Amino acid sequence: MPSLLKNGFTLIELMVTVAIIGMLAAIATPAYQGYVKRTHVLEGIQLASAVKFAVYEYYYMYSTFPANNSDIYLPMPEFIKGNAIKSIAVENGTLILTYNQRVAENATIVMVPTLVDSTIKWDCTGGTVDPTLRPYNCK
Repeated sequence: MPSLLKNGFTLIELMVTVAIIGMLAAIATPAYQGYVKRTHVLEGIQLASAVKFAVYEYYYMYSTFPANNSDIYLPMPEFIKGNAIKSIAVENGTLILTYNQRVAENATIVMVPTLVDSTIKWDCTGGTVDPTLRPYNCK
């Protein structure tokens, strides 16, 4: 008879352990998915840094912002891609980063250049990407 009680207690321990692991997984999975999406958003912003540099050069040479990608000798927007980036377009100096399904299909971050004391500052608060996925300076 004592062996049956011991087996029952072990089964209860196992069930509690499985329940705890299930709860931890239920909490950790969404948090991890959010983390992955935030890194994909950052990837797009990093990819845009090369385009921002080209916009800087163009502005300092011509005192105006480029109208489109071809003005700064970049490929068509759909040919500038990354793991999560569908395209990066330049429209009158403004960068439009379009993401794929890894962030949210066709979600965008709009980076607007502003001239401040002879330097270009970028405002990246525009677009449709969820603010919780953006870096701190783009919220």
